[in-house]
Amino acid sequence: MFHHDVNHYHIDNDDTLIDRAKEVMKYVCDFAMSYNFDDSDPMTDYFCTNFYLTLGIGTYKKPYKVELPKLDCKGKKPDVFKHPEGAAHKAISQALGGAYFSSHNSQRLQGKMVLGEDSYGHSGDKYFWPLSYSSAKTAQKRMDKLEKAGIRCKLTCYNDGCIEFLGYTPEAEALL
Repeated sequence: MFHHDVNHYHIDNDDTLIDRAKEVMKYVCDFAMSYNFDDSDPMTDYFCTNFYLTLGIGTYKKPYKVELPKLDCKGKKPDVFKHPEGAAHKAISQALGGAYFSSHNSQRLQGKMVLGEDSYGHSGDKYFWPLSYSSAKTAQKRMDKLEKAGIRCKLTCYNDGCIEFLGYTPEAEALL
């Protein structure tokens, strides 16, 4: 699982793509370029084009994942126990919106639980990346949603601040 930038001039020479992926990328490139025009003249430093094309698979926030086709087996799969979520769990999950609280190793945030998201490197390494807010008003909107769901939090600082986890409200803790 990672992300990959594809050079649309050299799709055939890309060693990381399988043949089917190369075929799809060539089709996407041909289709997109059919809407492009290029009246550029690099000798006179004149560039006139409809758009520039960038191809890629996945992003640093949402990597691609290779999934093998599932075989239809005749054997019955064991039931998986899943703890039922209550209303408090759903409210907290909705308020977080895909983000979560975790510690981040930086001087400014050392020892604090801050709100952040997963980020992925080129090699597929998964990192926690704190969400920073340059506007206290934007951060306050997010903190209001979290507070309504039962999470107590505060802004670490006003310029490029993060939302710090303080705990749950007594009502939310009783429901969890």
